[in-house]
Amino acid sequence: MNVDAAIAEIPEGWRLYTVDMSIPNRSRVMLKGERGHIEYVCEVGATLAEGIAKAAKKAANHYRGWSISFDFPPIPIRSMDWSATHPDYDASLEDGEWQDNGKRVTAATREDLIKEIDAWIEEHSEDQA
Repeated sequence: MNVDAAIAEIPEGWRLYTVDMSIPNRSRVMLKGERGHIEYVCEVGATLAEGIAKAAKKAANHYRGWSISFDFPPIPIRSMDWSATHPDYDASLEDGEWQDNGKRVTAATREDLIKEIDAWIEEHSEDQA
């Protein structure tokens, strides 16, 4: 893959913001989106094109700063196949049970997850003011 092909893989809403080649044998790629940025430091020996491609893949798994994942748990309930966590998400084990700060949403599809993220942000917009 060449650099132009890697740039073509950057998802809509994201753009190549900076490339830093000052790290010995590595490069740092930053993509910038409407509501955040993605940074990726390439492995030793990786090409710049590989770094851009990996940053693009990482950007595709973010929405409005939230990290998105497809989990597909081995249970028949499909309502939690997709999950997203807020950048400030935190969880801990308390009295033998997992407790979190509520900055996580789940849904059956990616489209529904995007709606859940938007709804969570709208519902908590006063908390962030």
